[in-house]
Amino acid sequence: MPNYESPPSSLKPGSIVVAYLRDSGHENQELSVAQQEAAIRDWCAKHQLIVEHIYKDEARRGSTDADREALDEMMNTLRHNAKVAGVVVWSNSRFARNTVHAQFYRAEIRKLGYIFHSITDKITEGPESIIFEALIDYKNQQYLRDMSIDVKRGLRQLVEQFGCVPGVPPTGFKREQVIVGQHRDGKPRIAHRWIIDPLVAPRVLEAFEMRSRGASLAQINTVTKLFTSLNSYRTFWPNRIYIGILHFGDLVIEGYAPPIVPTHIFEGVQAIQKNYAGHHHVKAGSTLHPRRSGSAYLLSGIAHCARCGSPLFGRTSVQKSGRYLSYFCTRAYRNRDCTKQRIPGNTLENAVLEKITEVFLKEEYLKAVKAESEAGNAGLLEETKAEQAQVAKELAETRRQITNLSEAIADAGHTRALIQRLNLLEKTETEQLTRLEQLKTVMPHAAPDPEQLRSRIARMSKALTEKSTFDERLAILRGIVTRVDVDREENRLKIAMTVYYPPGEDEDPSEVSPPTGQSDGGRSKFMPKLRYPSGPLLQKPFPVNGNSVLAG
Repeated sequence: MPNYESPPSSLKPGSIVVAYLRDSGHENQELSVAQQEAAIRDWCAKHQLIVEHIYKDEARRGSTDADREALDEMMNTLRHNAKVAGVVVWSNSRFARNTVHAQFYRAEIRKLGYIFHSITDKITEGPESIIFEALIDYKNQQYLRDMSIDVKRGLRQLVEQFGCVPGVPPTGFKREQVIVGQHRDGKPRIAHRWIIDPLVAPRVLEAFEMRSRGASLAQINTVTKLFTSLNSYRTFWPNRIYIGILHFGDLVIEGYAPPIVPTHIFEGVQAIQKNYAGHHHVKAGSTLHPRRSGSAYLLSGIAHCARCGSPLFGRTSVQKSGRYLSYFCTRAYRNRDCTKQRIPGNTLENAVLEKITEVFLKEEYLKAVKAESEAGNAGLLEETKAEQAQVAKELAETRRQITNLSEAIADAGHTRALIQRLNLLEKTETEQLTRLEQLKTVMPHAAPDPEQLRSRIARMSKALTEKSTFDERLAILRGIVTRVDVDREENRLKIAMTVYYPPGEDEDPSEVSPPTGQSDGGRSKFMPKLRYPSGPLLQKPFPVNGNSVLAG
């Protein structure tokens, strides 16, 4: 067997040890876990040591301690007074290549009273051993850093000089062999660049065109059959390779390949995806969550338990006497740690709709809305003028740079970098001109006429109190109410409701505080701005507190 290091004097013949093995799983791995195990067993047999258990982390990086289940299992065993003398590893680099992690785990092992020994690293016994181990740890970590730098440098050179990119090409592209040099034995060194796949590229273009027209992912995939899973479209849409731009780390190559998708279609799809993400990727408890917005229950998403703050959910039960709607506290229903009882659904919904009608027919509401709208208009005009001035200033600077760059190209000739810079500036100029035109079209919202407001509110109240569709009532409710806190005491309901409504003249907004979720209601000055359906902009909440309704 190879001439491995002898065990320390404290590790006597007949001692029981455990071994820890690791490799990173590369094809050219210097020593696999199986080879390490054979070497350690031979070494232990030679020195009359008993191997009780071998912990193996295969295909795990040494630069981190994440996902190393065997290491975690070994440390947990040692922390519970394992009947062993120490831990044996093939080398410190196999144990860890991160200086902090290596020193941390070794120190804990020794603090627990166990011996730690590497059979290949030559480390003398004594106080100076800590210094030797620290130098070895530094060397192991530096090896990883240097290797990473060399690999990245080599890959970047291949991309810049030959357009060769590692990995699997995106859908619509295929690999093409490129000879980039010779190996020492004279054989050609081959890499691969990405080129358009003429069989798949038309389907890629069709997918983008369908998405730009509003088609669903299921509809697109039924026609194009690009992916086996709809989740693959998440990384498909934003890939700029489809307009000819390759992103490789911090390297951006314009014109890497002919564009498959026209730029205006690509940008339109990005806007659709951004809008989709803003509406669907929301917190589970949000009113905008699909489970809430698509619910068949009027107060789903805005009704909460006044005792624990958890959302209420609706449920319909069918009995001999008919169908009964109820709301339940999710916490009480799932965890059984809230004492709230069933809330009669029809009684709760009717009470909320009745209170909305009462609040929004008040005369002071009309005055407050008018004042709020006028103040908002003044602020909007001021902000628009300030932004126009800023964009005009930026446009002048962009045009100055374009002029200077054009003169430099005319005098000294063009380079690829100068042309790219000029194209970028011209694109920026177009965007700034477009923004200026948009700002010119900004018009303040017409101040609401009190009579028009009174008429609109009357129509809303009629829709809430008389026969109307569920969707009509829901649209009005979601445009007004932000939260309903409900509590039940025997046969009575206590409702605290917060709606979007400007405060009265005698109310000091500085005294408003975030909702507490208690049965006496809450106020909040942090409510988001909301465009009321066909109406003015309402910014601040109006609290309706302490309503008591006889439960049905």
